[in-house]
Amino acid sequence: MKRLFLFAVLGIVLSCLTALFKLENDSRLQAGVTREIQAGSALAATLPEEPTTPQAPQKITLWNEQFSNISQDMNGVYQTQVDPMLLNQLEVGQTLSFSLPQDASPLNARLDSTHNQGRFAKIWTASLAGKPEARLTITQDNIETHLAIELNGRAYSAVIDNITGRTAVIDEASLAEKLSPYSDGITPPATDSQLPQI
Repeated sequence: MKRLFLFAVLGIVLSCLTALFKLENDSRLQAGVTREIQAGSALAATLPEEPTTPQAPQKITLWNEQFSNISQDMNGVYQTQVDPMLLNQLEVGQTLSFSLPQDASPLNARLDSTHNQGRFAKIWTASLAGKPEARLTITQDNIETHLAIELNGRAYSAVIDNITGRTAVIDEASLAEKLSPYSDGITPPATDSQLPQI
């Protein structure tokens, strides 16, 4: 019986010591957490605010050339230059300004919508101001940006190198005319215009 009593007392003493030890550690832990929170607040107060990104311009002029003055190769491809930094600033709602061969005044296109195609291609669609039948589609990947323009029944395209900004503007109809100005030279055989009797 004495042993049982001794074990009971020893158990109570150990429980009390354990509780006391936990209480002391909890208060130390709480004090440490409080110090860390205060240090974190002080550190946060000394950190500079995050830099704000500059606003993208509302109107971007890709190129504004008189195409009679631009060099044209024999296939109807015009060469011009675009600032490649402008290609990184495209946003829905912006107006793009550019000119085309056989069009005297610069065109303004408002970016209406955008979506991604796959992992790398960004696609924008735009409407041209004052020309409801005209459309512009821009496809941008890591290497090049392609513009496809439909205007007054003619198709134009532009290919912009994203690194150098070197741009080829192509009048697709003029290119097609120059590539196939003649028939193939084969005359189809004559056919009898009468239908066979049944």
